[in-house]
Amino acid sequence: MAAVAATMLATLAAAAATDGAGVAKARTPPVPHVRRVHPTNRVAVVCDGCGGSPASAPRWVADLSARLTAAGYEALPVAAPPPADDPGPGRAGWLAVVDARPAAKEAARPIPVIPLVPASGAAALDAVAARLDTLLEPPRGPAPVRVLFVVTREPGDGLDLSQQAAWVARYARLDADFLDVHEIGRVASRWLDRYAAVVLATPDMPLGLAPRVARTLDGYVARGGGVAAVAGVGDDELMPLFGILSDDGKEKPISGIACEGTFVPGAGGLDPLIPAWEGDTSSTLSLDKSAVVHCRAAAKGARIPIAFTMTRGAGRAFYWHGGQLAGRSERGLLLLAVLEAAAPAAAAMLDALVFYVDDCPRPIWGEPGETPADGTAAEDRPDARFFLDAWWPSASALMARHRIKPTYALMMTYDGTVAPPFRPVLDDGWGPSARTLFARAVSGPHELALHGYNHQSLTLTADEKNKAWPGSAEMEAALIQARAAWPAVAGTAPPPRVYVPAHNVVDPAGKRAVLAVFPEVTAIASIWVGDGAETSQEFGPDPDLPGVTDVPRVSYGYPGPESAFEILSALASPGVFSHFVHPDDILDPKREKGQSAEQTHARLGALLERVDAAYPFLRRLGGSELAAEVVRLEPARLEVTRTARSLQMRTRHAGAGGMSVMARLPRGASPTAHGCEQVFAAPAEGRFHYRLGESACTVRW
Repeated sequence: MAAVAATMLATLAAAAATDGAGVAKARTPPVPHVRRVHPTNRVAVVCDGCGGSPASAPRWVADLSARLTAAGYEALPVAAPPPADDPGPGRAGWLAVVDARPAAKEAARPIPVIPLVPASGAAALDAVAARLDTLLEPPRGPAPVRVLFVVTREPGDGLDLSQQAAWVARYARLDADFLDVHEIGRVASRWLDRYAAVVLATPDMPLGLAPRVARTLDGYVARGGGVAAVAGVGDDELMPLFGILSDDGKEKPISGIACEGTFVPGAGGLDPLIPAWEGDTSSTLSLDKSAVVHCRAAAKGARIPIAFTMTRGAGRAFYWHGGQLAGRSERGLLLLAVLEAAAPAAAAMLDALVFYVDDCPRPIWGEPGETPADGTAAEDRPDARFFLDAWWPSASALMARHRIKPTYALMMTYDGTVAPPFRPVLDDGWGPSARTLFARAVSGPHELALHGYNHQSLTLTADEKNKAWPGSAEMEAALIQARAAWPAVAGTAPPPRVYVPAHNVVDPAGKRAVLAVFPEVTAIASIWVGDGAETSQEFGPDPDLPGVTDVPRVSYGYPGPESAFEILSALASPGVFSHFVHPDDILDPKREKGQSAEQTHARLGALLERVDAAYPFLRRLGGSELAAEVVRLEPARLEVTRTARSLQMRTRHAGAGGMSVMARLPRGASPTAHGCEQVFAAPAEGRFHYRLGESACTVRW
């Protein structure tokens, strides 16, 4: 190993002392590409007298154009004589749908044409418009489950929500189209029938279009469509669609939002599920008595409806009151809202439980624990005895009880040096106690990840927790010390394949330094929602390093059920529980306030019990195993079609591992599945989980 280290050090001599071009925060992955649609609704009215000014056209042309406009079409009179071979006596022209075409991925169909006879009277003209609707109906038989997101590109919550919708569609493998809200006036009601749900991801309609949009959506829902308003609506004309009788418009402070477990899996009994930020308010809605409320906000003793569903005709309309769904942490709620409107429908999920233990194994100096400043119980044992006698028994029992496969993030030293000389790792606290703790950690199912040479983030920029490294050469020199000590510290454990950034901060120069010294690393595990300098990640290819996969951690510490919201949301989308702890958090008076290892693990255990009850089937994976699954599923697609009482699902390009899917069926259904494995059923929620292979899966109820 010394020869390897010497060779690496020699290569550093040619490296630049600084990485000026790399002084940048790690990039955030770009918003996924979405399939945008630009529907048009032009209908050609063809006749001999249709050219010239509107006044010169036959009266029936003007009357028919008015009827078509009311039905959501744009009429274009076109002058043309009837064809010579037209045998129809008395026909005056043709009605041709020239632009209300299927989406690009659909097979092209002939332009619908309706021969017209001279028509006078409202009934005859209405019949022509109704016949046009019939011609545009989707083909009979199993229908693809598609979702149309109506979004805006204007800055603010609307743009944020459209970006979150793009990520939800990507993770869930939804067959989704995106329509700019400014084009919604060009949508004919029947054109929407190809979609299982229309998601209004912006609260306001373009000026003057709300009445028309309301009529279009009302007809679509009555015929069996689903609409979800996930940012509220700002137009009174749309409120009746969702069963809203009135909105008092008076914003009241709220203390949090509670949701039924039949809507958010695992949320039953949590009040609040979503804690309120300072300044959060809500107005009070009065609802139709048949509306089914899923979530309510607490406001001075009142319970304000926040999320609810209204059945209208053969379809349903879901409503989320307010703008809370515009953040990354709320993506799971956003997906659940989509499925509520689109049901029966299905979404892909990662189906993984990953648990990291940072700074473990770790150097141990035999020093006494920290005495809390607030006078609570002090941990006065030496740290060696605490880790071996208190933390380890309690933590290992917790992991065994919940079948956790831990990934230990090994940090070599607490030396804060960021410039040479870097002292050897084994000079810093790696005595018998540290080695005993390590031997226990590697005795069971585990994975060792790299947390760094020391606990300084690999970044060229300083912040409140980190010093700035002078350059990449210094980063690599320190990491070489970590690699040189790996066999002595880690024994026969293979070199790490996952890098866990210290303080969840790393920049492109730091990432390149890790790979230069540890080329085995294939994954970086930072954090899902970062704060300040922390590196926020998505599950997928790292935006800075080709061939490296990001597998962020979603949650942290020893929380109880009161901190479950972000966890339960991520379990819905992208379908993962990814958590990390530090053993010495328990010694921190600010973090755990003097509580014992048993108390803190009991709180975390209560949260894990809630997760296990709602998602008992989650695969227990190490960090690199999750990364391999993310890579395998990157090209995968999910195809879903449905009939009135069945759902057909098929995965493409997922390989031999198949795909895990959450299906939303009618509540109370008792489905049978053919061609796939049902791994979990919650009939009261209408939630069923399946593992799909290469063959088609059919679910009937």
